[in-house]
Amino acid sequence: MLKGWNLGLVIASFALSIFGTFEVRSGIISSVHSFAYSAIGGYFLAFLGIIIVFSTGLFIYRLPRLRPEQEFDSVISREGSFLLNNLLLVGIAFAILWGTLFPLISDAFSHQTMTVGPPFYDQVSRPLFIVLILAMGIGPLLAWRRTSTRALRRNLAIPAFAAAVCAAVLPVVGIRDIWANIAFAVCSFTICAILYEIWRGVRVRHLHGEPYPLALYMLFERYRQRYGGYLVHLGLVMLALGVIGSHFFQVQQDAVLKPGQEINIAGYKLVYFGNIDRKYPDTEIITSQLQVWHDGKLQQYIYPGRQFYANFGNQPASIISITTYGLTDLYVFLAEWNGPAEATIRVFVNPLVPLVWLGGLVMVLGGIICWWPERRRRRVVFSEAVGEPEAEPAMAGAARNGKGTPGSSITQGVLHDGKEEHEGRRKRPIPSQLHSRPYALRGDDEETEVAR
Repeated sequence: MLKGWNLGLVIASFALSIFGTFEVRSGIISSVHSFAYSAIGGYFLAFLGIIIVFSTGLFIYRLPRLRPEQEFDSVISREGSFLLNNLLLVGIAFAILWGTLFPLISDAFSHQTMTVGPPFYDQVSRPLFIVLILAMGIGPLLAWRRTSTRALRRNLAIPAFAAAVCAAVLPVVGIRDIWANIAFAVCSFTICAILYEIWRGVRVRHLHGEPYPLALYMLFERYRQRYGGYLVHLGLVMLALGVIGSHFFQVQQDAVLKPGQEINIAGYKLVYFGNIDRKYPDTEIITSQLQVWHDGKLQQYIYPGRQFYANFGNQPASIISITTYGLTDLYVFLAEWNGPAEATIRVFVNPLVPLVWLGGLVMVLGGIICWWPERRRRRVVFSEAVGEPEAEPAMAGAARNGKGTPGSSITQGVLHDGKEEHEGRRKRPIPSQLHSRPYALRGDDEETEVAR
């Protein structure tokens, strides 16, 4: 299912990456990355054309083999949520591509270059990202192929309640921006849905005798791709919370200070002591010395500044002081200075930014769990003579049942005969073995094995 769609996305992603390199290297647009104009842009354009032509040709040639074996049974299913996520990501990519190329398109048709600024990307991408995060929370709660209305209501009840509580509490604590409220409520829904899915698995294993810590460990050990993927989603939501906090609640203030003067912003007090000018053979560094106070306590000294390099005197590098206090980042920047006793200090207070880095670490952890190789398992082969199990390496059964009388072996509840085992194919599990799986949770629409 969705083979052709997935392959098309792979081709488009690679082609767009080459096109982005061509854009900024050929000089057709003005970009902060366009620092090295050269004749290589034409080669990139030719390479892009070759990629599109050959990839499209191979795609059309292989299209008959990419036909889906089965169609969607229902839009309200896990397959439907995957497709919705893909469509949202494609929509976001198209919006960014359109905003990037719009100045070129407007100049070509109206001979007037119209630029697209941050408000366009905010208005277009913001609702798409919110729906994307919401779909990440709903998807794991849906069954494969089809989800009944009763099961959908039952699975969505707790996450929806958490989102409603979040939306009701935020205005009370002073957060009244409608977009911020919607974004935080959606993130709370998705976080609750992910944690609820993990809790359901842990609870089932605990009911069969495993302590909670062991149940959690075995859940990730047995189903690494599934629950590792949940961790990746959880990390992405944490990253989104960091972006939301810094975007909606960033506080900025500029002040011209002399020694002994201070600036107060968002509960932080910065006391200015003066500038320090240090000269070296190839560089000159000018820094301002400040104290940072918070909750009436001295936190530390900081030294924002500028660094000048020989032969690049008109292009100083900024030395920005970035300090983290809890879930808040404090950015201090030296904007202007006048001798050793006056400076213009620019301060940014960015709440929740540390969640961006913590979310990235959680995503890396989830990816490692998904990709970590599984240990080889020894299987049990039942002797036909006495019916007693024997431990046997994975390849021994195939060697013993290869050309002789068809034997039988049971591997993880699936029956194989000798011929099919030798050829690497798997039979369908027989009904008696399906009912013999130790711990299984039966839902309305699908059977999800959560423990063995």
